[in-house]
Amino acid sequence: MKARPLRPVALILATLALWLCPRPSAAATACGDIEVIFAGLKDRYQEELVGYGNADGGDVFILAAPEGATWTIVVHAPGQPACIVAAGRNWHVAPLPAPGVEG
Repeated sequence: MKARPLRPVALILATLALWLCPRPSAAATACGDIEVIFAGLKDRYQEELVGYGNADGGDVFILAAPEGATWTIVVHAPGQPACIVAAGRNWHVAPLPAPGVEG
């Protein structure tokens, strides 16, 4: 049987499941103090905060290196450690629609 590629909805659901479900101890190394995580990403990959927003129960932060060489998504809920939930290469910024214009 031929494997089908993941669809965007499945990828989003998988990311949310990883964020909401308890993590095994092996994954605990991807969680910690938010300032320590940000400093580590800056030191190792030259990533800087490029975007953030509020989600149900916490905040989502997007960090990217110059020219989008690498990127990381970090989530943080009040009273909880921050966790890296996704990372990759070749980050691209999509233009925002002008105010009052549907995108």
